[in-house]
Amino acid sequence: MSVWKNDTEKTIFSEILRNLRKSVPLFRGAIISSITGFPFAHDLSPGRNPVIMSSMCAEIYNRVSEAAMEIGLKDHNYTISSLDDMMIATFGMGQSLLVTITTERGANIDDIVEAGLKAVERIGNSLSFIQ
Repeated sequence: MSVWKNDTEKTIFSEILRNLRKSVPLFRGAIISSITGFPFAHDLSPGRNPVIMSSMCAEIYNRVSEAAMEIGLKDHNYTISSLDDMMIATFGMGQSLLVTITTERGANIDDIVEAGLKAVERIGNSLSFIQ
């Protein structure tokens, strides 16, 4: 069974990944996954396991979201982490999807945030199963 409802959804995810590669300076990779960490689409370097990466990023995002709610922050929609020689930014879309962008350390955080929020908005405007 395919994870795609139709070819349009697969095409949209592929287009978003291509746009991220073109628009994010020092880009290393990107993953679109479920909020639980199941990867739907990715553009990662060889040797990077999309299942492990998306699971790790979902766990970080969800833990930070829980902590934010505990202290009364209601507008949490992304996390940025620095691991080894890369930065990892994960953007949430409600309780449905995550978009994760990885870059080399030193990438401009504002550029990453702008690209991630645009990707989430594009998905939200395009996919029927998120609404």
